[in-house]
Amino acid sequence: MSAGAMKLRSSGRGAVTPVERMAEAILAEHERNGRCYGYMARAGLEAIREPSQAMIEAGSLAFSEAAFECGKPSKEALRHAWQVMIDAALSET
Repeated sequence: MSAGAMKLRSSGRGAVTPVERMAEAILAEHERNGRCYGYMARAGLEAIREPSQAMIEAGSLAFSEAAFECGKPSKEALRHAWQVMIDAALSET
């Protein structure tokens, strides 16, 4: 097990934020398959598939505001909400 994986897993609280979950998933995949970055990227995406509460709140507000401005839900409103959710995940670190 790598030092980074040991640090994440030894904190006693497990991976809490989306970034921590993604890092742990990438470290675990690296331990299994070495330097297959495609597998690591997939493991990272799978790790953040379940949004945190902060991501849900930010995305919901952003989607509602964008949909209100357009008068209806749209692909652009969804795109904006996705970006806001990822920004929320990044700010949880």
